[in-house]
Amino acid sequence: PARSVAAPLASEATLPAPVNLSAPPLAHTATTAVLTWDRPADGGDITSYQIFCDGDPVGETTRLSFTVRQLTPARMHRVAVRGRGANGLSSMPSDPVVVRPKPAGPIFDVRQFGARGDGVAKDTAAIQQAIAACTAGGTVVIPPGTYLVDHLELKSDLTLDLAAGATLQFLGREAGNYPTATVKLPGPDGEVEVSEFGLITARHVKNLTITGGGVINGNGPTWWPHTTAPRPRVLRFTACTDVFVQGITLDDPPAWNTHVVYVDRAVFS
Repeated sequence: PARSVAAPLASEATLPAPVNLSAPPLAHTATTAVLTWDRPADGGDITSYQIFCDGDPVGETTRLSFTVRQLTPARMHRVAVRGRGANGLSSMPSDPVVVRPKPAGPIFDVRQFGARGDGVAKDTAAIQQAIAACTAGGTVVIPPGTYLVDHLELKSDLTLDLAAGATLQFLGREAGNYPTATVKLPGPDGEVEVSEFGLITARHVKNLTITGGGVINGNGPTWWPHTTAPRPRVLRFTACTDVFVQGITLDDPPAWNTHVVYVDRAVFS
């Protein structure tokens, strides 16, 4: 059973507790959960927030959100947040919430499909093969390394885990193949056709997660001088449902980092 959150004595808890703590179910992976909360109306003396999971302190932040990590898949965890002041005083804990990470699905390591990650070989085909092979609820893992790619297409019920120390390095305007697609979307006067152009794209997919501590580098400088030509977005989601992007770094985009079109429910953390 989960332990209660350690709290200061009532005589010591001079700061008001954080309010509206939530853990959106969409923002869960098998081992992480994103928390959000609000500063209390009279919480001007709060300078940071301490996060507790199952009674143990797991981190501290000055922001109004935090990602709890190293959770046990499919197990219920009890989380709460406590305000802290510069003078060392603490608040009572917030009302707790219960989070249940996703079940752990099968793992598809891109290196098992031939990806090299050496910054020399082109790894697009191997990574795309891993994505194609991934079964519903599975995770495509990209281990540390530099993977040269030009275009990746994602699908439903997939987690793409770009590990810390891994970089998806796009080849650039002249060196890669960057297909465009036409997508039909509802408009005020009927369906309209929209041209889609992205480095990593997802069309009409659901339950898609991109997570990890890695980097996606769009090799933007090869595109920037071509101001009159179309330039791709790094991430392009079109007509998708339940998209969660967490922890990755997007660098040197040819155009926008992220383009979200007709997407129902998306969380970026």
